[in-house]
Amino acid sequence: MTAVVAFKLELYQKPVLTVALYVAPPTPPLQVSAGVVRIVAFSPTNPSKVVVVRVLSSTPGVGPIQ
Repeated sequence: MTAVVAFKLELYQKPVLTVALYVAPPTPPLQVSAGVVRIVAFSPTNPSKVVVVRVLSSTPGVGPIQ
């Protein structure tokens, strides 16, 4: 099951980004990304400017970072 968390990022009370986080339960192997599977961000003044980041694959590492 995937949920969408959407929010607007403002700087000095002016919208600079509209963001949508697509999240799933952070169970293995999605623990690596804390359950975030996609991030979509776009300009509120020019919606054709879009950045999309997707998790294509995830595998757990060999152990904790030291």
